[in-house]
Amino acid sequence: AIANIKLNFDEVKQASRWGSIPLEYKIAINKILKETYNRCHQAIRVLVFPELSIPIYWLKDLIVFSKRTQIAIVAGLQYLVDEDRVHNYSITILPYESGKRRFRNVFFSIREKNDYSPVEKQELAAIGKRCVDKETAQYEVFNWNRINVSTFVCYELTDVVARSLIKGKCDLLVVPVFNRDTS
Repeated sequence: AIANIKLNFDEVKQASRWGSIPLEYKIAINKILKETYNRCHQAIRVLVFPELSIPIYWLKDLIVFSKRTQIAIVAGLQYLVDEDRVHNYSITILPYESGKRRFRNVFFSIREKNDYSPVEKQELAAIGKRCVDKETAQYEVFNWNRINVSTFVCYELTDVVARSLIKGKCDLLVVPVFNRDTS
């Protein structure tokens, strides 16, 4: 399932600077979670949120949801900011059951975006922030429920070499994106 959330880049930048997140936004996220479970939990195994859509403060809520429902979640966190640098992270939450009692838990991974888009760099520089591409790119392939899952974040998908690294090693490629150039 793909979470359809209207994101405004100016609001995302604003939240990153001062941590202001409207209550209506949390209500919208909770509505998506409830609808995913109530209407479709038998058919949906993975829920994908857009890049930059989840405040880090709500991470625990997503982990608890995934653990209880056994629905995997891939999402982009809102920017994390230190002095002058901005970090764009993606999260992967993969639920599992183990043991005779079917104990439920999750495997959690957080990874910074390898490649920032030129427009993203330019817009962040306009507010006095910078983002830095990784010197050594990191990509992950997880074996979850007998399928190999990998995640790329938006602009990383443009890297032909990166795509070739996982070719033939992944059954499901999940890409949280924030495409402002599409309607």
